[in-house]
Amino acid sequence: MDHYGRQPPYGDGGMQIQPYHGGPRTGDFRSYSASYATATENNIYDIKKGKSIERSKSWGITDPELLRKKRVASYKMYSVEGKVKGSFRKSFRWLKQSRRSFLVGAVREKDRIMWESICLTLAATAGNNIGKVLQKKGTIILPPLSLKLKVIRAYAGNKPWALGFLMDIFGALLMLRALSLAPVSVVQPVSGCGLAILSVFSHFYLKEVMNVFDWIGITMAGIGTIGVGAGGEEQVASLISVFQLLWLALVVAFLFVLLNAWLHIYKRQRREQELMEYEVVEEIIYGLESGVLFGMASVVSKMGFVFVEQGFSAMFIPMCISISICCSGTGFFYQTRGLKHGRAIVVSTCAAVASIVTGVVAGMFALGEKLPTSPSGRLLLLLGWLLIMLGVVLLVTSSRLIRHLPRSFRRSRQTSLERGFSTRWTASHVQKDTNPSAVIQAATLHHLLTTPSKEKD
Repeated sequence: MDHYGRQPPYGDGGMQIQPYHGGPRTGDFRSYSASYATATENNIYDIKKGKSIERSKSWGITDPELLRKKRVASYKMYSVEGKVKGSFRKSFRWLKQSRRSFLVGAVREKDRIMWESICLTLAATAGNNIGKVLQKKGTIILPPLSLKLKVIRAYAGNKPWALGFLMDIFGALLMLRALSLAPVSVVQPVSGCGLAILSVFSHFYLKEVMNVFDWIGITMAGIGTIGVGAGGEEQVASLISVFQLLWLALVVAFLFVLLNAWLHIYKRQRREQELMEYEVVEEIIYGLESGVLFGMASVVSKMGFVFVEQGFSAMFIPMCISISICCSGTGFFYQTRGLKHGRAIVVSTCAAVASIVTGVVAGMFALGEKLPTSPSGRLLLLLGWLLIMLGVVLLVTSSRLIRHLPRSFRRSRQTSLERGFSTRWTASHVQKDTNPSAVIQAATLHHLLTTPSKEKD
């Protein structure tokens, strides 16, 4: 209260009346607990006995209540720190689990792409081989293929030939899709399993009889396909070197010059000796040349997709596909020459093995494809390649191998249906096919070919 410079009033008894500004603050008082009073009494007792109390210079250190509060605060601090550490630990655990799930998902995605490409390859090679057989079956009653309108209408109106042609084209498109997903070193060996699919198709659809070697070859090719799929890895697109492409072209050209020179020498010797039948070396050369061209066709097709992945123009895809078609056409030409005068067993075997080896080697050399990083994957891939090649060789040579079995075993395996079919096949096998327009791929069964094969004893 302001008294405007005057003295404050006095009350009764002469006591000066001061204005009331509220009670004392709680901070002006020190609160002592019962435990502190007990500790103080103990200190006084120790002093009386002559003991030192330097250990209790401050009441806060010896106050049990304060110590309890400090323990509670310390526990809370450590508990909060533990919560923080736990949250960090959970965060790192979540990151590790998410990284692991991401890697597992990526591996599963790669496996899915690999198996998808293998299934596409099997469907493509089945379409190619079955389509060739249907075309061959349709050309029996058709004239030789030419550009005349009547001939083209006759071929288009023939259902087996038209269906086989569509299956062949569809198989080629599926093969291109498979090459865009997987490396050539995986696609090309799996394409050799088309012979096994064709064998099963001929057994159930064309009622062909299969011997024990046919089934063994089919089983080996199937196991090899599973091995290639389990061991194959998706390849990272590497830079294609122009020098490697030039080296590859030079090696292929030199190989063809060498094979043709070798073929010319044997032809001249055969003419000098006035021999009508082809030598085994000539059949092998025709098979190798066609197989190398088939393998190079796959490599060139894959090369177009790799160029586009590296940022080049999309025109490389149709350009490489056109070159691939030229390689396949030239391979069909060499194979037809070999099948026309030589034995289908030798030509088909050499062509199938050469196409697989060429696709694998050229894919690794020119496209930078590598073997799997893991030892188990590398072993599975190599075993798959080996089993597929052995299965193809068994399928092609099964009819010749069955002759070396004991006669009693052959009789036990041969039924009346097989005897009747063997008689019909022998009669039709002797007839000469004069149709040069029918071209069969390297992976076609030799007993489905109507081309004559003059076997030498």
